[in-house]
Amino acid sequence: MCSEIPLDARNQLLPDLSLSIIQLLSFPFPPISLSHSGLVIDEYIFHNAPNTNDIETIQSLVVSSPTIIKNLATDPKVNTGQYQSIRLPHLLHITSDTHFPLWIVQYWAAVIDLWQICSKWTKAEGQLQAQRKPRRKTLVLLVTIINKVYGMMTCISWSGNLHGFSVQVPISFLTTYATKDWLTNKHEAQMLELLNGDLLQSVMICLFLFFHLFTSCAPSHGPQSVSLSIAAQCLIVTICCCAMPHL
Repeated sequence: MCSEIPLDARNQLLPDLSLSIIQLLSFPFPPISLSHSGLVIDEYIFHNAPNTNDIETIQSLVVSSPTIIKNLATDPKVNTGQYQSIRLPHLLHITSDTHFPLWIVQYWAAVIDLWQICSKWTKAEGQLQAQRKPRRKTLVLLVTIINKVYGMMTCISWSGNLHGFSVQVPISFLTTYATKDWLTNKHEAQMLELLNGDLLQSVMICLFLFFHLFTSCAPSHGPQSVSLSIAAQCLIVTICCCAMPHL
């Protein structure tokens, strides 16, 4: 694979794993190009050593298209060691004699993955905002819970997996509960593990069970786990309310 991102560069270019969801959404990611028309792998790779590795410059560059990045990361020619640097043919203002280190490919791949995570949370946040809009029959309790969720999203780390289930899913899986993208097999499996065959009798029972479900997701040790547990409780109550018919 392409060379790994140096630790000092990673610390400056990518969000820390301990950042909250809100902090992740405000992290300064570079823009991503969606066009790869006419570009091929050979236009990017170069035999000579890189002549720049300036972090600020790399962070300001427009990321090449996901298709190009995927091809660069998996192409055997890039990973044999015969190439040492990357050129940027998708950026007209970067001259062809400017060569960046190979690890820029891994950085771009990470940015694309993080962009997808941010997109999920942005969509979920939009749904919560829509629920918060004043309506004649808007439930005061629902608005109160949504407000609490926004507060708790400043405590929940964006990284890692949900705890307490046989199937491992990332924290970003929570976003689906705030949208119309649920109910999937994974959602059903999570509920069945808690219900043990019992049927939901009412919306209030549904809310209570999801409250319990995400309480059990938090790690069981340390003060950070307490914050995550409290945050998860508020979050799941709110996103379950979003599954109720619009009022």
